[in-house]
Amino acid sequence: MNSKWEALRDFSIGIGSHAWNPNTTSLLIKKGTILKWDDDAPNGNVWFYVEIDGVKHRGKTESGSILNLVKSGFIQLIDNGQSYRVYSKEYVERYFSI
Repeated sequence: MNSKWEALRDFSIGIGSHAWNPNTTSLLIKKGTILKWDDDAPNGNVWFYVEIDGVKHRGKTESGSILNLVKSGFIQLIDNGQSYRVYSKEYVERYFSI
């Protein structure tokens, strides 16, 4: 969590949803955009913070886990920073070997 990731291709995230309104507005994430990972939610939403044209957004993609985005070639790790580990090294190695 709080790690930085680079978009490897264009994709969209949903912004604007909250507890009283699950509807989202689509926000285009262009190739090369830097995203900050917030969380993998139990319901399958992967949450990110992103700044586009000086505007900060928090948005989600329904991908199950951040590992699915990595495996499908949407994002790559740029900087783990000082974040704590959510997935162990052994789990990640097993996940990508499947």
